[in-house]
Amino acid sequence: MTISEKTQHSEKLKWGFPQPTLLIDSQSAPKLIGDVIEQQYFRMFLMGKPEDVALVNYPINSAYLGYIQNTLGIPLPTIVPIENTGKGTLTRDILNQPEVMMHMQELVDNGHKIQFFNFLQDEVELAHAFTENPTYAKNLEAYLKLGTKTGFREFCQKYNVPIPQGAICHTPQEVSQVLMEIDEDCIVKSDEGTGGAELGSNVPISKDEILAAGKDIEILIGNKLQQLTPAEPPYDVQQKLKNVTEGSLHIFINSDGTVAIDPVVFGQFAHEGSYVGGHYPNHLPQGFNEKLIQLANEIIIPALKEEGATGMHCMDCLFNPKTHEVAFIEDNTRPGALDFVHHFVMKIAEANKLTQPHWFHYQLPIKKIAGRAVPFEELQEILGEQLKPSESFVAISNPNVLSYGYDIHLTGISGGENGSDGQAMAAYAKAVETLKKHFGYEKDVSLPQYEE
Repeated sequence: MTISEKTQHSEKLKWGFPQPTLLIDSQSAPKLIGDVIEQQYFRMFLMGKPEDVALVNYPINSAYLGYIQNTLGIPLPTIVPIENTGKGTLTRDILNQPEVMMHMQELVDNGHKIQFFNFLQDEVELAHAFTENPTYAKNLEAYLKLGTKTGFREFCQKYNVPIPQGAICHTPQEVSQVLMEIDEDCIVKSDEGTGGAELGSNVPISKDEILAAGKDIEILIGNKLQQLTPAEPPYDVQQKLKNVTEGSLHIFINSDGTVAIDPVVFGQFAHEGSYVGGHYPNHLPQGFNEKLIQLANEIIIPALKEEGATGMHCMDCLFNPKTHEVAFIEDNTRPGALDFVHHFVMKIAEANKLTQPHWFHYQLPIKKIAGRAVPFEELQEILGEQLKPSESFVAISNPNVLSYGYDIHLTGISGGENGSDGQAMAAYAKAVETLKKHFGYEKDVSLPQYEE
């Protein structure tokens, strides 16, 4: 069977969703429930088309919406505010309002799908509340399981998808045994964690720590496990691979099994196991991109269809340039952070007739530069013309959380006849220098580098 026979494709999209979609930017990870700031971390609406509907339980920054429409000239979905009932997440607020559910059922009956951000048990409950499954996932339970760290390990083992050496553990004793067997630096992951080490999704355990603990190794492990969120078992214990390059494989399969968007690979920057940026087109080592696309088409997509775990997938992966070995480390069963950026850039490029767009995205620590939080309105005034589409410019994609001191999700964009990765990076660097000058910040701002 050929690759084309294995992966039946529908008419391809450059950005957005294959049919009208209800966008629910659900921040439902355990660490984020009830966090007023995280619950305003809306980005999915940037992927939306006019026929889509984005439900929000906090208002989106009005100046930013004006920037989207008047400066970038890109379409927006219909944004529908609902009451914030204090339930801790957008999904729970929806479940708590029968009139909202009725309106959503009408839209689903008329052909709308539902796309969540986090997809956990609350989202399964919401999806089951409709007369028919309204999501892009054919099998909700399979999709839910694949989004867990242990569920992904089981999937990879079943279909021979390469992963780091490791095992699923339920007790400190089991973790101890696996660590001794691997005999290298390792990472222990919470089954439903998110956000890397900073949010307690994983904890590192070095070989030196294990040796120093000696007979007290189970005490060491018990203390490490308590740092996880959630801290309950099961855990995924895996070897920490070294001298590797990071990337992410992005897949979108319709519930009918057709591929909505061809698999794409983004170059990715990470810090302590958490995404901080990326770039496109990717400049990953020779063979990495090709190997990932081949694995996607020949093994992963057919396996996802067999499991019924269709929908959006963002699979983080590592590549050893010396051995050319690939290892997948987790599956985010949702749009990934770089999906938001890529679809956003593609929308801007299409609206402004910017051919062959290149982008460089990195989370800029503006609070470090300014010494305080800087809201979008102030950034817009400082950066001025640099935020307007041209052959090279910058865009911002996380408006609501900036006033709380969050890093700027800043993207350098370049396109047209003279477009290049270098120009995208230069546009980004220019914006950084403008902000440094404005706030009188004289230290260097370290940015990741890659070869064109």
